Amino acid sequence: MSSFKKRVCIVGGGNACHAMAALFPSRGVDTVMYCGFGDEASRISAGLQKHGAITAFFDSHNAVTGDVVGRPSLVSDDPSLVIPSSDVIVMPLPSFAYRSTLEAMKPYMKPGAIVIASPGQGGFDWIAQEILGEGVAKGDEEGEQGVILSALVPMPFNCRITDFGHHVAVQEFKRNYKVGTMPPSPKAVAAVTEAVEALFGPCKSAGHFLSVTLHPLNAVIHPARLYCATASWRPDRPLPRNPLFYEEMCEKSGNAIDAVASEMVTVGKVLREAHGFTDLDVPHIMDFLAKFVYGDYAKDCHTFFSQQNAYKGFRCPFQQVPLPADAPALDAALPQAGAVPSTSSLAEDPAAPAPGCGFAPDFSNRYFSEDIPLGLALNRGVAEIAGAPRPTIDRLLLWAQHHMRKEYLIPAPESQAGYVLGGRDVGETAAPQRFGIRTVAQLIAGKP
Repeated sequence: MSSFKKRVCIVGGGNACHAMAALFPSRGVDTVMYCGFGDEASRISAGLQKHGAITAFFDSHNAVTGDVVGRPSLVSDDPSLVIPSSDVIVMPLPSFAYRSTLEAMKPYMKPGAIVIASPGQGGFDWIAQEILGEGVAKGDEEGEQGVILSALVPMPFNCRITDFGHHVAVQEFKRNYKVGTMPPSPKAVAAVTEAVEALFGPCKSAGHFLSVTLHPLNAVIHPARLYCATASWRPDRPLPRNPLFYEEMCEKSGNAIDAVASEMVTVGKVLREAHGFTDLDVPHIMDFLAKFVYGDYAKDCHTFFSQQNAYKGFRCPFQQVPLPADAPALDAALPQAGAVPSTSSLAEDPAAPAPGCGFAPDFSNRYFSEDIPLGLALNRGVAEIAGAPRPTIDRLLLWAQHHMRKEYLIPAPESQAGYVLGGRDVGETAAPQRFGIRTVAQLIAGKP
């Protein structure tokens, strides 16, 4: 049983929330849930009433294995019933949910409460400061009584709900984490470290909060992979298959991921060496995700993602579309990069479409709607402030904004080369420019 005696509130009702709702109580942690989206609270409560608990099944290679059973003491869609008594508030939420969730919880968060967002990217600290204002701890003796903000990377679980309010299958429970803390005072860092290690496992400080924001995760992986996976797609030429996102990753996709990650490493280096941003750490994806998180020493991105067990079973965010009348037969269509059918016939392939259909990328999927404006555009904005080269990031962002019918990058003024992040839709992004942060000094301060 855990010696951690603080009350923990899980925010949300998604996949990771289900895993936590089983794991934390099973370890004796006082656990409640705030589920403010739709009817999630009532559905989870109904599941608990019917089954008595939530069960998480952990695959055998994890440190925790088999069925883990737990029951939160209270599940509510009313923040006033669970937030005031919570010492630690865990938010395993997509970036787009940060603002509305923090606004709902703000009146009820007690001084000294710790907020752990995971993965905590997408400008979480900038959004939280906008909403909570003076309620955020300052780091001095008096200000420490405010709310402590933290971000945890990576997201602890790869998991899928199999029965809402009752059962979740956990494919991967990560073993090593990095955290960013605001304020970065020894007292706040110690409090966050205690909570993270009690709930999830060993962690290390990432340094400045911006380090967590820029750590290489979805914004580095997803756009690069999809850019390559859709290389042969056109609106009048659907794709013949929906390939596995990771196992069927081609070398070009791996190289594109490596290029984006390398450009972000350069951004960090420029900020440290040219601008004195000494506590910023932006590792390469192979150093962080492969080696640090998974202990995988694969030779390159393609090998790591295509062979790592934690990434098995996920398909690309494609949707079926009718074949145009003049489209060639799918067997004769040019296959997308990296898509090698596992069977000899499309009719036998589980990734094949229905008769008369093909596949097209779903540009409304979160791999686009979240990872582009709240991830890739954010990285691009920091790179622009740093004055660091970013050719691959620009190519991916221009490609994505074209298909999403958005405008983030626009041609630079005649006196400059390339592009600037100044389009009409920058206000929808989590780029620092959207928060009024336009200089390195403001990046270091974490506010305009």
